[in-house]
Amino acid sequence: MSRMQEFDFVVVGGGSAGCVVAARLSEDASVDTCLLEAGPSDWNPLYRVPMLAGRLYRARPNNWFYETEPQPHLDGRRIFWPRGRMLGGSFIFNGMVYIRGAAADFDGWAQRGNPGWSHADVLPAFRKSEGFAGPADRHHGTDGPLPVTPASRAYGLFDRFIEAGVAAGHPLNPDFNGDRQAGVGFYHFNIRNGRRQTTATTFLAPARRRRNLTVRPSVRALRLVVEGGRIAGVEVLSGGRTTTLRARREVILCAGAVNTPQLLLLSGIGPAGHLASVGIRTLHDLPGVGENLHDHLDVAPAFACRQPVSMVDNLRLDRFALNLLRFAATGTGPAGASPIQAGGFFASRDGLDAPDLQAFVLPIAATNAALWMPLPGRRRPTDTFSIRIGPIRPQSRGHLRLRSADPLAAPLIQPNYLAEEADMSATVAGVRLVRDLVSGSAFDGIRGPELAPMAAAQSDAEIAAWVRATASSVYHPVGTARMGPDPMAVVDARLKLRGLDGLRIADASVMPDIVSGNTNAATIMIGERAAAFALADART
Repeated sequence: MSRMQEFDFVVVGGGSAGCVVAARLSEDASVDTCLLEAGPSDWNPLYRVPMLAGRLYRARPNNWFYETEPQPHLDGRRIFWPRGRMLGGSFIFNGMVYIRGAAADFDGWAQRGNPGWSHADVLPAFRKSEGFAGPADRHHGTDGPLPVTPASRAYGLFDRFIEAGVAAGHPLNPDFNGDRQAGVGFYHFNIRNGRRQTTATTFLAPARRRRNLTVRPSVRALRLVVEGGRIAGVEVLSGGRTTTLRARREVILCAGAVNTPQLLLLSGIGPAGHLASVGIRTLHDLPGVGENLHDHLDVAPAFACRQPVSMVDNLRLDRFALNLLRFAATGTGPAGASPIQAGGFFASRDGLDAPDLQAFVLPIAATNAALWMPLPGRRRPTDTFSIRIGPIRPQSRGHLRLRSADPLAAPLIQPNYLAEEADMSATVAGVRLVRDLVSGSAFDGIRGPELAPMAAAQSDAEIAAWVRATASSVYHPVGTARMGPDPMAVVDARLKLRGLDGLRIADASVMPDIVSGNTNAATIMIGERAAAFALADART
């Protein structure tokens, strides 16, 4: 890399949104774009295997491997926060579930002073990116780059769950991205021909043939270059050398809810008091940077299974290897299916106007998800299943801070899980809901006992204690550079940084409130809209 290079747009972060932004900008041949990614290219074929989704999120080196500060409402535990560090971002190891969120989520964003972000406003961007496997309708697009496909229904356990939900009075929902979110059903997935599809493989890979797009993996952004009230470029580290890339029009930050606020703070953009405490000169006092951090948290009630309807046999080492070989040759078989396929959206109590809980059915409990071999004297592991459940509209809020002025140091992450009692109450209600579903007749014949230690938790206080001891992140952090019109907002409704020119943010950090469900689809939508905003402004 030369000491100084200049582009119309410099996109920082090649994750779910960044790949979309770079690809869409490159569709305009009159501008040139550079995409920077701290990690390598997405060459590793293991990341394309859906069955490995629950394993690769703990693999190094393509992971920032963050963890939170001790959580006072989770027995002082530090919570693991994997974040993707390669082209594709965290999309490389997520569950591939395609959930947009409820229409009311986006209407709420608009009502908070963000014109142009209602559900009616954002739906065209969702449809534009989507290559839906079913017929096109007012909810779905079929011509977009990102495959959205139905579940493969690999395990009969999923049908039992749906049957139990319907019997308990929850509606069967054939499309969680359709008219309503409430109910039970099968999820949609970003899988095509048995292989994981990310925005790196579907948006970026075809765009890399364009001469006006430069993609630079293994380049780490250190700080933004601020000149005369404008973001003029990015200082980066590449191959042991520090260089600067300049942006004639805009820098677009797509580094995610952790790295985007971290980069702003390292650049002297953020709360003046905090910046002074770590020895960074304040260039722009913006108090909302790093605030409003929130995330989805859930628990996993688990049960023994009296019939072999779990994925235990597919975890037998020889079968596991054969399934991988079959997948490599044909893209078919158990390895080509997500381990999460069915679930639902529920209300934790009467009187709510929308679901506030989301569930995922897993055909194995975490306690016996290890690979195994039928060796002499070793019994086959017990069949188990679990139903993860947690609040999708959490009220608890935390923050992100710098530990020091060192750009290579991990930030301080404090999501403040369960600080609001309403979040604990919803989680306890979710555990009781799962127990009610599993006690239904649909699970007769396969239902075994609850697994310890949850089985001993019966009162609300005991369940709450179990929640504090076992709850974990769903890895959906948002909100640390939120959109809005108020003094604590970081960007405006066109995703431009408030108070300085030349910078736009396009990732989950801009969400004022988390969406009801998985955040990846909404992040892709934000990328679509940011690219459209940037090109429109460039043409004026």
